Amino acid sequence: MTASATVPHGLVGIPMRSLRVEVIDGPNAGAICNARAEKLTIGTAEGNDLVLTDDTVSRYHLELSRGRAGVRVVDCSSTNGTLVGGVVLGTGEIAAGSTLQLGRTRLVVTDGEKLTLELHAGESLAGLRGRSPVMRRLMAGIQKAAQSDASVLVVGESGTGKELVARGLHDVGPRATRPFLAVDCAAMSPALVASELFGHERGAFTGAVAKKRGLF
Repeated sequence: MTASATVPHGLVGIPMRSLRVEVIDGPNAGAICNARAEKLTIGTAEGNDLVLTDDTVSRYHLELSRGRAGVRVVDCSSTNGTLVGGVVLGTGEIAAGSTLQLGRTRLVVTDGEKLTLELHAGESLAGLRGRSPVMRRLMAGIQKAAQSDASVLVVGESGTGKELVARGLHDVGPRATRPFLAVDCAAMSPALVASELFGHERGAFTGAVAKKRGLF
């Protein structure tokens, strides 16, 4: 009897431990938030995972995620800062169970439930290619974001593929049949950005010899 080759089983998700935040002091004492994704955001603006009513907390105050050895904390340039043990923390890692101070609010960050993060089923998407879980997680995020009308800010160092991600958001979404236009605002004179995007009438400024239709 000839043994058959093992059939590869494609990952559909990657397991991870989520984060749990409990407010122990301040206007929202008793509030609990369990993360449903890799990151957990805290602030007074709607759209944060944990929305606080403390007026000493910034609109987008804090971002928490899993670090290499603990919980990664990123203060989003808040007005009153984020303190750990009385020390102001900009970006760093803390141990699970640590207490954070945001204005008048104190909260404890602990381990949450186990989650399975969605991975893209294939190894390519709209020009992006990769087999690693990180790349396939990125592709799954692009596919999900492309189905909404939300604005997307893509950040990264030069050469990391920001325009490829932007094109992917366009190509797999409902606007795929409409034009995709890339504009390098950094290469334009500040005085001409509005004209390039919105157009202008003839004679609107020196050198405007004809009507120009803007990209929008």
